[in-house]
Amino acid sequence: MAGEGLRRKRRGLRKAGPPAAEDEEAPADSGRTAASDKTAEEAAEVTEEDKTAEEAAEVTEEAAGKAAEEAVEDQEKEDRRGIIHLASVPPFMKVQKLRHLMEKFGEVGRIYLAPEAPGDRERRKRLGGNKKILFTEGWVEFADRRLAKRVAATLNGGPIGGKKRHNFWRDDHWNMRYLPKFKWHQLKEGKIYARQVRKARLEQRLGQARRANNFYLEQVEQAKIKKRMAEKREKKGTAADAEGAAKGEGPSGSAKRRKGAAARAARVPAEDWEMPDRMLESLIW
Repeated sequence: MAGEGLRRKRRGLRKAGPPAAEDEEAPADSGRTAASDKTAEEAAEVTEEDKTAEEAAEVTEEAAGKAAEEAVEDQEKEDRRGIIHLASVPPFMKVQKLRHLMEKFGEVGRIYLAPEAPGDRERRKRLGGNKKILFTEGWVEFADRRLAKRVAATLNGGPIGGKKRHNFWRDDHWNMRYLPKFKWHQLKEGKIYARQVRKARLEQRLGQARRANNFYLEQVEQAKIKKRMAEKREKKGTAADAEGAAKGEGPSGSAKRRKGAAARAARVPAEDWEMPDRMLESLIW
């Protein structure tokens, strides 16, 4: 009986063995499941990043397309604009007043009035005249070139008009004309070109004065060297003449030449050189 009990216990242990092995393998299966879950999450994150990048690229393309369309529209508007030139501006009229008068006929863009020379204004003030700024000519830009052409043809030569009271320019006349194929950027090209020409001309004159000054200084330095050489020769000649006099001989020809060289060297200009007035005037307009 005891032997049968032992056999049953052994059989029970053998039967209990496989479940224990299954329990040991269970953590490994759970680890593989967690790794697969992480891989899936990473793949989902990569997909979301790709979608975000694609959306950003689409937004950038849309913004670039809108900017290009706006540039085309601005260019079309620029092509439709017309400019009127005022050969003379009514005295002491400012941009605000001119815009107020021109906006009665249509949409007005940019306005530019060229001021008088500063010297003319200072002269007028010195003689007791008006201290306000005068404008010599002006340009008015309309949104439609057909409107600009019509306004110039209608107003040119006519009075400004308006109410009599508090209207300083009522009896003045318009002097204007339409500028065909004229763009606003051309307005500044003349001034920019004149400024560049003046700058180049000034640099050229300064360069000439600098070269003349350097040449003069070189000549002065060479003259100093020649003077020192002449003095050395003079000393040697004096010593030779003294020896000849002691021997009863007259001055040699080389001594006369040295004296002539010393006299020429004595006529060299002074070291403290100043630029001549004529050269200074050439640097100014």
